[in-house]
Amino acid sequence: MDIQKVLELIRSAYTEQLYDRKANAILKFCRERKDGFYYDEITGLQEVVETIIHDLKEGVVRIFIV
Repeated sequence: MDIQKVLELIRSAYTEQLYDRKANAILKFCRERKDGFYYDEITGLQEVVETIIHDLKEGVVRIFIV
C-alpha cells in the first residue's frame, strides 16, 4: 500500500465516517514501512498524522496497542 492510497481513503467523502477502515489502512501502511518511510512520503504522512489526531480528539477512534 502506498501513501496515495491511504490519502485517497482519508479524503474520500464515501469513507468519511468509516473510521475503522481508515485506521486499518494506516496501520497496514505503517506495518509495510516498519524500516522507515520514504522522503517523498513526508507531506502525505503529515496529513495522515493530522487526521489521526483529529479522530482521536473527536473520540471516534481509540488507540490499540498490537
